[in-house]
Amino acid sequence: MPPPFPILLIIPALALDLLWQRTSSWNAWKTALVSGIGYTALLILPEWFFASFLNSPVAARPFWGTIYLYYALPPQSYMARHLFYVDESSAQLWFGFFLAAVAAVLSIRWSISRGDWMRAVKR
Repeated sequence: MPPPFPILLIIPALALDLLWQRTSSWNAWKTALVSGIGYTALLILPEWFFASFLNSPVAARPFWGTIYLYYALPPQSYMARHLFYVDESSAQLWFGFFLAAVAAVLSIRWSISRGDWMRAVKR
């Protein structure tokens, strides 16, 4: 059974590349804040609509991989019926988005500091 269709990482990756070309003179925290929030937004927005597409009957093609279900999947499950079920409130969902943005900002800031450190290493 092939794996499911991958997450659309190309959109936020291209956006970060374009952003970092213009922000080389910015403070590291400002760059991390704008990059983390932008990355999170540009990952969630297209992926949300793409996931809706993958759950639709239009995507029932081998290329998208939505017609393949593993053998032990119960027929009444949401995955087998191509439905999306959110078992949390909208406040919990938005809090999860907020936590994702905070994690993105902190990880980008940490990566910038590690990159600066690596740039300073001499042979």
